[in-house]
Amino acid sequence: MTTTMNAADKLTTAVRELEAVFNSQGEQLAETREQIAESRKRFNDMMESMRSGLKPGAPIPKEALNGPFSQDTVRKQSVESNELSLRWERSLCDAYDALIALARYPDQNERISRISHTLRDIRLLQIEGRLSGRENSPPPVLERPPHSIPDENTIMEVKVDIMEQVSKWSEARIGEQRRWYDDTIQRTGFLIQKLVMEAGALNESLSDTDALA
Repeated sequence: MTTTMNAADKLTTAVRELEAVFNSQGEQLAETREQIAESRKRFNDMMESMRSGLKPGAPIPKEALNGPFSQDTVRKQSVESNELSLRWERSLCDAYDALIALARYPDQNERISRISHTLRDIRLLQIEGRLSGRENSPPPVLERPPHSIPDENTIMEVKVDIMEQVSKWSEARIGEQRRWYDDTIQRTGFLIQKLVMEAGALNESLSDTDALA
């Protein structure tokens, strides 16, 4: 029975690790959203400045461009995201390894089957979500500047118009992504809590059986 309990403990550890990674990813997403909001504010301030009389050819204020997404910040977040992804996949593999070891005990087949199906639902939700996230609205068709030779003011107006068109499309795209993320997060969170309870019930059942042996 020791081998069985070791596998059950491994399963519980893997499930708890999935939960920890999920929570860490949620914190990372919240931080990124704050940075996006700050970048949006800086961009809107810059556009307002340009619209309200920034002289053609004048440099854009540095403070309007220096958003929170510095190269160091992006690099750090990328490393953290990759590490979380690796921990997530490793935990899934560990959970399945544990289930394979526990499958030798027919009296636990029903519980093991439920856990296996929940793991499957979680994994498929992530894959389906990534595929859905690639389906986005087409980029905007930018209005072309007049064919006549424009003066400096016209050039500036065209630049601002193009930036605003791209910005509106980008904002709509971010909204689509946010709705998808929120839905996926809610569903994944529910499945992980279900998984935690199922793994706990299995571990408890095996502990009771071990005590009676």
